[in-house]
Amino acid sequence: MISFKSTKYESSVISKIVARAMSLCAKHGAEYDLITCEMDITACHCSGMPLNLDALLSADDFDFFHDVLGIARHINRKTGQLEGCFVPRFALPVTA
Repeated sequence: MISFKSTKYESSVISKIVARAMSLCAKHGAEYDLITCEMDITACHCSGMPLNLDALLSADDFDFFHDVLGIARHINRKTGQLEGCFVPRFALPVTA
């Protein structure tokens, strides 16, 4: 089941990630809707692939774009799970 339950702090960082993503998309001619981007990042983080949000926000443009656009391409928007064996560079380690 998809979840969008993030903390206030996580929501704040995700908003900054989305703003940066929108700026980079405009700069490089990539099309990505702001609301979709915010939902994709939140769903990924809250539905099974927690992200190191602070590290993602401060990443260089190449690694940042890799994760944000990779999530956009590989997220199942019904479940919030990433498919196609994609693992973001800023995914937190999975604990058993």
